[in-house]
Amino acid sequence: VAISYLSISQQENINNVYTQMASFSLFKKTNSTPINKAKKEIIEITTPIANKKEIILSSDKEEKPLIHPVSYHIIGGAFLERENAERLLSKLNKWNYNATIINENNLLRVSYETFNNKEEAITCLRKIKQDNPKAWLLTR
Repeated sequence: VAISYLSISQQENINNVYTQMASFSLFKKTNSTPINKAKKEIIEITTPIANKKEIILSSDKEEKPLIHPVSYHIIGGAFLERENAERLLSKLNKWNYNATIINENNLLRVSYETFNNKEEAITCLRKIKQDNPKAWLLTR
C-alpha cells in the first residue's frame, strides 16, 4: 500500500523528469560551450494574460526568451480518410462554425472552432458537448 501511495503521489515529479529528458538532444550541433562548463536550464512559463508559453534558456550568458502562442482547438472528429473529414467539415460550416481541418501525424482532425483564450475555448466546448459528447480540446 505504501509503495502504491508513493508512486501515485510522485507521478507529477516523474512526468517532469521524463519531460526534461525528452527535451535534451545529444545529436544537435551547437556553438555553445560544453555541458560541464555552462549549465543550461529550461523553464516553461505560461502567462495567463497573453496565453503564451515562454521557454527560457538560462545559462552564463543572457539569452532572449522564445515565445510560442498557444491555440485551443475544439475537435469534433479525427479521421484517416480525407473524404470523411471533409464531410464533417462541410456539416460544421453549414451550422455556422468556423471549422477547419488540422492535418497532423497522418491524422485529419476536424475543429469546430479555434481560440487563443483557454477560458473561451472551454466555455464553447461545454456548449458543443451538449450535441457532441465526444468533442475534446486540442492545445497546440
